[in-house]
Amino acid sequence: METIYNVFVYGTLKEGFPNFKINKGKLIRGHYCTQKAYALYLVGERFVPWLVLDGEKISPIKGELFEVSETTLADMDILEQTAQTEGYQRVEVDILDQESGKNLKAYLYGKHSNQLIG
Repeated sequence: METIYNVFVYGTLKEGFPNFKINKGKLIRGHYCTQKAYALYLVGERFVPWLVLDGEKISPIKGELFEVSETTLADMDILEQTAQTEGYQRVEVDILDQESGKNLKAYLYGKHSNQLIG
């Protein structure tokens, strides 16, 4: 039996967005945001969302929460290029269920501020 992981998505892996086809997880209904504040930029001509893990803290980020299998998590890692220097990093963070006030752990994909320079 595969392990199930919580993954918080705020960009192209959300329902109805370009990379949702990779996200074969089960949506956990509700309203979620990161517990901590982050900066979120839209980068490049395709306006790709980049959550910046370090540096300026602007506000909590709203997004969707999914339960995903190991296989789907591995597919997301490939899409987000986690094995490459210029890729995203998958990190575990605290996510707030805005309806219940409950705190959950989930993975999200982000980049470091030095990757914005270029």
